[in-house]
Amino acid sequence: MPENYFKYKLKGIVVHYGTADQGHYYSFIQDREDKNAGWFEFNDTLVREFDPSEIAEETFGGEDDNITNNISEM
Repeated sequence: MPENYFKYKLKGIVVHYGTADQGHYYSFIQDREDKNAGWFEFNDTLVREFDPSEIAEETFGGEDDNITNNISEM
């Protein structure tokens, strides 16, 4: 298969904070209609603009050059 077959553009993330028995879900989503509008955090009644360079930190992940490069290309 061609290399670009496996490439994707990250558009949204769902985060679970808690345990298997209980917890809280929230999400980070890129505006689909206006790509210049950027990303937003949706956390219950909180909706705010979000800087995608903070994805690794805000989603309990580590630094990964592949992820960072993919996000910066959006």
